[in-house]
Amino acid sequence: MRERYNSLLLLALLIAILAMLGGCSQPDDVLAPVASTQVILTPSRLPSPPAGMIYELWMTKNTGEYVSLGKFNWDSKLYRFSDISGNRIDSTWTVDFDALNYDKIAVTIEEYPDSYPDSMGPIMLADTIRIPGKDVTKMVFPIDLWLGQAGYCMTTPTDKNSYSNRASGLWFALYVFDSILYADTVDISLSLNAGAKRPLYIDTTWDSTPPTPVPIDIDTTNLAELALTFDTLRITNEGRDTNFNYIIRLDTFTHITCTYDFVAYPVNITPDTVTIIDTFYLLTHTGGVDIPVTRIDTILIPPFWDYSHTRNFTPINHIDTLDYFLSNYQDVPDLNLNGTKWHYKGWIVSPYLLPTTSFGSLTKPCWLDGIIDYWINSSNSGIITTGSFKNFDAADEGNPYSLLGRVPPFPGEDFIANLPDGLSPGSIYFADPAHPTFTNPGTVIVTLEPDNYNNDSTNFPLILFTNEFSIPAYNTIANNIPHTSDYRLKNWASAVDGNTVGFPSIKVTLIRK
Repeated sequence: MRERYNSLLLLALLIAILAMLGGCSQPDDVLAPVASTQVILTPSRLPSPPAGMIYELWMTKNTGEYVSLGKFNWDSKLYRFSDISGNRIDSTWTVDFDALNYDKIAVTIEEYPDSYPDSMGPIMLADTIRIPGKDVTKMVFPIDLWLGQAGYCMTTPTDKNSYSNRASGLWFALYVFDSILYADTVDISLSLNAGAKRPLYIDTTWDSTPPTPVPIDIDTTNLAELALTFDTLRITNEGRDTNFNYIIRLDTFTHITCTYDFVAYPVNITPDTVTIIDTFYLLTHTGGVDIPVTRIDTILIPPFWDYSHTRNFTPINHIDTLDYFLSNYQDVPDLNLNGTKWHYKGWIVSPYLLPTTSFGSLTKPCWLDGIIDYWINSSNSGIITTGSFKNFDAADEGNPYSLLGRVPPFPGEDFIANLPDGLSPGSIYFADPAHPTFTNPGTVIVTLEPDNYNNDSTNFPLILFTNEFSIPAYNTIANNIPHTSDYRLKNWASAVDGNTVGFPSIKVTLIRK
């Protein structure tokens, strides 16, 4: 009996030991390290890379380390991948490491051939690598642009004339057109008895030192020399006292006429005091403000017999336009600040710019053709760029077609100088003066372009904005009644699954082995 009891005790002890050993065992997928990962890409709305460009797939760590998984091409029409030689490949990349050892996955746009194969170009799509089965990894454009709003106006400020070359310029800003009636002094004359002629200067001198020009002398004559002037001088049609920041609103001379009796020189020398009053209208981004400027000068008249003099002036009325620009965007990031190697670029797509040697044509985004035709109207249309810029609240990188005399501090361009293939000024316009009520089917677009892509003949196929409606009719653009021009742009930065329009995205499936 005792031996049987001992045997049962030994058997129970053995079972307990085996149970303990079994409880300490772990699944094979935890004990064995992950040796490789399959990376499967499923693109949506991904455009084919332009000629001379190629995509590259990367994994990165927050420490700054990164590894390339290889370059590839994508055909958005045939919906398939190919290698750098053009051979078709499937959508799976296999790497000999655990993808979860890295923090992010990204696709860059690279020049091909690549002059810097060991560095990452502009990141077009990226996302955090997420645990398979628990969350979805979907690469999208790395900057949040969904809430961005912007607008444009059509005018040509660089010719300094609000009434000429209309519908030949476009600026990504809000435009204010106003007019003002003001008096200006012309036909200035000085009448004295006799004597040598002296010049009579009537002008306004400006200090143009940034940031704001200020008047130094306002209609100030060379009064010190008038004591030696004894003849009649005349200045007719004096130039208007205007500049881009100030406009004379009222021009007034307080005139004094004096008669002198004989006095013994140099005793009792009598001065003649002339008060000059000008009121300026200062243009600001928030409106206008009147600035009265008063100047008092003294004319010292030598004594002589019964000397009298008069100063005569004729004020006339002028009507001038005030045209200035205000910021017209919200929540569109300044690309100078985030180091993403991307910039904005403005374009006009118009049937008035038929594709020729002078103009290129649109590179279409990966949208449905019907949507492209509806929103961009690219059929039988040429394309011309307004220039590249990083910030909607600053000037763009150049204005080759503008006269450069009065460029607003906002992105845009006047197409009135240095035109392609020797086209004459006024030959590029985007609304029809011969049919002033006709709405142009042309389109204003803003693209996102990588810094390593420089092509002024066509766009990079990543479209951020298009105009909400057609380019306005000529009679709207050329409206002479005070008005504000604000044509809104539609944002296409969304990347929602199933959409047939918007930014591209790539869903990433990871299979760890």
